[in-house]
Amino acid sequence: MNASESTLEVLMAAGWHPEREIETSPWLESLRREGWSTSDIGVDFLKSFGGLTLACVSSGPRVAERWILDPERACRELSSDWRTEYESRIGEKIMPVGLHGPMTLFVSESGGIYGAFDDFLVCFGKKVIEGLETLARGLDAPEVP
Repeated sequence: MNASESTLEVLMAAGWHPEREIETSPWLESLRREGWSTSDIGVDFLKSFGGLTLACVSSGPRVAERWILDPERACRELSSDWRTEYESRIGEKIMPVGLHGPMTLFVSESGGIYGAFDDFLVCFGKKVIEGLETLARGLDAPEVP
């Protein structure tokens, strides 16, 4: 993974390593029961990062203290009424993967990382690595109109 040293530190402190691949079937079954699409990129994201709780070490302006990568918990905290709006604004299907402060985190079919809370929707990165960098370093994320 071509991540910065600080992002790798955040990931490794949470228990991630480059060869990490966990079982995701229970999460995927739960997501599908709830009507969410499960893209290959989203599944790969969960295999590598699912179940981790990450504590940011950055002092950036937008750092939530923890991100919890648990799609079932994300679904419990998200009103399904927002799904259609988020997918329409992003322009593709999304899959909930966790929580970042009050926001639900999503991975899109193309690998973008998004965060949403009610009608507030941001893009942390158009690719997984960009999203992880933005989250770990507390960088500003543009709002999705």
